[in-house]
Amino acid sequence: MKSKKYTDIIDAAQRLFYKYGIKKVSIEEICSEGNVSKMTFYKFFPNKTELAKTVLDKVFDNAIKQFTDLMESDLPFSEKMHGLLMMKMKSTKDANWAFIVELYKNSDNELLAHAQHKIQNTLNLVVDYFKQAQDKGWMRKDLSPTLMLVILDKMQEMSLDDRVIAAYSDMQVAAMEITKFFLYGIFDERI
Repeated sequence: MKSKKYTDIIDAAQRLFYKYGIKKVSIEEICSEGNVSKMTFYKFFPNKTELAKTVLDKVFDNAIKQFTDLMESDLPFSEKMHGLLMMKMKSTKDANWAFIVELYKNSDNELLAHAQHKIQNTLNLVVDYFKQAQDKGWMRKDLSPTLMLVILDKMQEMSLDDRVIAAYSDMQVAAMEITKFFLYGIFDERI
């Protein structure tokens, strides 16, 4: 069990990273936001990259738990898909474009590899649950899981396209539209 100071550092970093991106935030700013000393910071983290990886672990672990809880609930499948939209909306509420772009296009190879590993594991989990939905007759059986994974990968790519970023000042709105398009195509989700 880690101390409150450890948690304070992670929470402060997440707030700042979501607001400004990882690169623009200094260790000093994280310490100030978390109300901890630099010595305390270095007690837990050797550098900002390790802290950023820990923040990503927290974000992805929370998202996976919420997703798994939703998918394993007794809700009808259509309500689970609506729940996915709500999860996406909540998870992108405080994040800005700088954070997302850095997450997917980071020049720090170690952080980029860590993020890509987390993202791929999450996408694989989503596809596994969609396969189960196919087996239960809740989704079209003719959809290839490989195609679903490729589409999910392309959705991430699409969200980082300069045209999408220019069209949406609010990253949350863009993420919701892309997710709705994946889940419902061109049809209204109420159909």
